Amino acid sequence: MAKGLRPVSINSYLTAVRAYLNWLHIEGHLKDKPRVHLLKCEDRVIATLTPDQVQRIIRHVPKGVNDRRIHTFVLLCWTPD
Repeated sequence: MAKGLRPVSINSYLTAVRAYLNWLHIEGHLKDKPRVHLLKCEDRVIATLTPDQVQRIIRHVPKGVNDRRIHTFVLLCWTPD
């Protein structure tokens, strides 16, 4: 963290180290199963579309082939709550 890495990035490295140590334990190179604790991270809320924005996407009339393809993809991937 002193080098400016965020806890999420450090946890990625720790997860890799934990997987390697678990493999060493399974293979018999380590007697005791190692414990690697991850850092606590704040949960970040991902911004979502407002109902008005969703309605604008649904009502959008595509003009070209590529626009129609992208619009169809967005509509197929969108799942209402």
